[in-house]
Amino acid sequence: RMAYQQVEFEGKSIDLEALLNETFLEFAISDEVAYGFSSLHQLVQLADIHGAYSKNYHEINLFFIDKLNDLQEGASDNELNSHYHIEILYAIANIYFRKKDFETSAQFLTQMKEQMERFKVKSAVHHELKWRMLSALNSNHIGDFQMAREHIETVLSQKLPSDDTIQIRLALAMLQIQQGEFRECQRTLSKFTHTDAWYEKNLGIEWTLHKLTLEILLHINLENYEYAESRMKSLLRKYKIYLNSEGKAQARPFLRLIQAILRDPSVVESPEF
Repeated sequence: RMAYQQVEFEGKSIDLEALLNETFLEFAISDEVAYGFSSLHQLVQLADIHGAYSKNYHEINLFFIDKLNDLQEGASDNELNSHYHIEILYAIANIYFRKKDFETSAQFLTQMKEQMERFKVKSAVHHELKWRMLSALNSNHIGDFQMAREHIETVLSQKLPSDDTIQIRLALAMLQIQQGEFRECQRTLSKFTHTDAWYEKNLGIEWTLHKLTLEILLHINLENYEYAESRMKSLLRKYKIYLNSEGKAQARPFLRLIQAILRDPSVVESPEF
C-alpha cells in the first residue's frame, strides 16, 4: 500500500511482483505462506483497487494468475479456502473486464461459477450478486443486451433487500437508457430513495457520479432540459475538486459534451458533434 501511495502522489511506476519477491526474501517468507489463498486474495484486491484508482488496468501485472494455478487442486484448495478462491476469480475477471478483454473475463467468470457450485459456500447470495452483475456487464459490452437483461432480472426476481441490489439496479437503468427505454429507466431510477450523501458514504463518489450523470442523460432524452441543466450545475459545483483531481481526466470531456447538448440540444445533429 505504501508503494501504491508513491504511485499516487509521486507518479512512480511499480512492479508489484518484483516488490513482493524482494520483501518476501528480506523477511524469509516462503512462497507457500506468501501465496496462500488468503494472502493472494489480498494481493489481487490491491491490484484491482490500484487499477480502479489510476484508471490504468492495462499496466496491472497479472502474475498472480500463475500463483492461483499453482494452488488449484492442491492441498489448500478446499472448502475452508473456497471464499478466497471465488473472490480471487471474481477480481481477475473484473480486471480483464476493465481491460476490455471480455472473452477472458467470461472464462474466469465460468471458473468462478464452478467454484460457487463446488462447495455451496455460505455467502452464496453475495457471490451470486457479484457474478450476475459482472456477467451482465460483460454480455452488454459484447452486444448481447438480452443476456445482460436476463442476468439482472434473475437477481431482481429474488426479492432481495433493496440495498443489496442497488448496483445491479443502476446497471439495469444503464441498459434501459441505451435501449431507448426512457420511461422504464425513469421508473428504475425513481426507486433510488437514499440521499446522494448516503450513496457517497456507502458506494463511493465515483458510483454516485455515475448515478447522477445517468439521471442527467435521461432527462436530456426526456427533453427536460432545465431540470437536467440544474442537476448538471449542482454536480459540477459539488464535485469540482474531485473532478479536477489526478486520474479523473476521462470524466471532464464527457461532462463538457453533455453541457454542450444542454446549451443547444440541436448540436447533436451537427457534423462536428
